[in-house]
Amino acid sequence: ECPNLFRYVNGATIRNLITTCTITTNQKYASGIAGKTQGNGGTFQNVATYVTINSNVNGDGTHAGILGVADAPATIVNGLSAVIINGANTTCCGGLVGWASQPVKFYNCLMVGEINVQDEGSATFSRNPGSNSYDNCYYKEGVKELQDNDKLTKVTAAQLASGEVTYKLGYPFVGGAWRQTLGADPNPVLYPDHAVVTMLDDNTYVNMVGDVVKIVTADDLKGFAEAINSGKQMNAVLEADIDLGGAEWIPIGIGNGYGKAAGTADVTNIGFAGNFDGQGHTVSNFTIKDGSYGAEPEAIGLFGIVTGTVENLGVINASYTASKDCRAGGIAGAVVASATSAGLVK
Repeated sequence: ECPNLFRYVNGATIRNLITTCTITTNQKYASGIAGKTQGNGGTFQNVATYVTINSNVNGDGTHAGILGVADAPATIVNGLSAVIINGANTTCCGGLVGWASQPVKFYNCLMVGEINVQDEGSATFSRNPGSNSYDNCYYKEGVKELQDNDKLTKVTAAQLASGEVTYKLGYPFVGGAWRQTLGADPNPVLYPDHAVVTMLDDNTYVNMVGDVVKIVTADDLKGFAEAINSGKQMNAVLEADIDLGGAEWIPIGIGNGYGKAAGTADVTNIGFAGNFDGQGHTVSNFTIKDGSYGAEPEAIGLFGIVTGTVENLGVINASYTASKDCRAGGIAGAVVASATSAGLVK
């Protein structure tokens, strides 16, 4: 049993993984990533599976896109299943999880695959869903509507292609794991080299392009921060040294509750996903006080959360007051996904 990349997961986190293969089996619990969670359970973050499972099982197969059986609690954050499960005589399969003996928490997940087995006992996301929780989860119109689909949001191929679902899967953490090169990717993806999707004021969705905002004054920098923290994304270059005159600063790419699961109350993670080139200039004389932005821990710095690139930048005479759990840095409080943050702090 358990023909998978990982047979058992016990207290581990599997992240930033994409699987593509074909599994032909007469064994139960086949999946794109893991067979079973045991003991201390497991977390799956930023994972996608494009696996085809050809099942020769007669009856209960318990095959799935990501996890065969949750025998211990599991959490799936940013999970994409494009699994294709085939089996003329097979029953009891799930789009993401084959069977939930223990609760599974789904955050920001999407099912766009196919479950081509007998409908008996199968589920769009997870079998035995009674103790599961679902937050911001979607399935593609045309996927079989089986047990637990009432806990999900159905979306059309047009919504998927437009970038709407990519944006919603990541919102308010624009520029995080979810990507889509519009016009090329029919569905959201988790490939970090594909384009970031953002939303315009007219509620249409576009890829971030190379337009660059030039920042010359303190007001320019404040306006740039406000735009990013409202959910917009853009690239910028710093054209001069900026003195903020001791002002209290709200980080660019505000982040609170960093590291907590998506869906937690009061969590706001809007990461900066663009490119910021300081061109050797500095930003100086500002203060940041934690406790101002909601749930802790907060991510504080000139930038809060960075999922893009910040380079060639210095920070001088910045004062950060941290009285509770926070992530603080001179340039950025937290750098996530494939981002880099390179700068001078003195």
